[in-house]
Amino acid sequence: AKKAPSKVAEAEDGQDALEALERIGDREVHRAASVFPLNSPGQQEALEESIRRTGLLHPITLLGEVLLDGRNRLEACIKAGVEPRFVSVPEDEDPVQYVLRANLHRRHLTRSQRAVAAARLAAMPEGRPSNETRQDCRFSAKQAASLFGVSARLVRGARAVRRQGVPELVRAVERGDLTVGRAESVARAPAERQRGLLQRLENAGNKAEKEAVLSVVAAPKAAWARGEVPEVDPE
Repeated sequence: AKKAPSKVAEAEDGQDALEALERIGDREVHRAASVFPLNSPGQQEALEESIRRTGLLHPITLLGEVLLDGRNRLEACIKAGVEPRFVSVPEDEDPVQYVLRANLHRRHLTRSQRAVAAARLAAMPEGRPSNETRQDCRFSAKQAASLFGVSARLVRGARAVRRQGVPELVRAVERGDLTVGRAESVARAPAERQRGLLQRLENAGNKAEKEAVLSVVAAPKAAWARGEVPEVDPE
């Protein structure tokens, strides 16, 4: 029987998600792969259906025994019951540079999604080659911003969201549900308030309800800091 894909281990509030252990099925995922966001639920469902109908078109990339590129494809293969195909890169391949080459121009990401990816890249620790980590290079926030085609200011905002926001808030930006600017405002609220707003946004049944929640999310940062943002009417 196929094993269900395991989820990314939950990081504590504000913890760097790159430090959380990630596995998909029985396969460990290289931390460089986590720079880019996972598919949204809708995108992943479409990928799963495509693989179920036509099979896996592009093999999944390994570095040694560790998954380097193709997290979405591997999870879709497992759910679709399709045997995945793998290719390997040379052991001396720079994993970060490979992931950037493979994804920067292939993935269609919003500015805010690119900013969070740049913030993740800048947060990666510098490392020497070893059995676990090979040639992981350190990027400054400015260098990462340039690579992803966004401003350094937007990357600083994404870093603030990742540092102060609950994990669900970071994922909302990575899915494209919120901009970095709006998420940065929400990140100033207590954790439970952040989660409450995100839950209401998810439960919004129509455009008017969603806009009502977003109008609160868009309140000035100073108002959030002073606790002056009103609660959203659940009705």
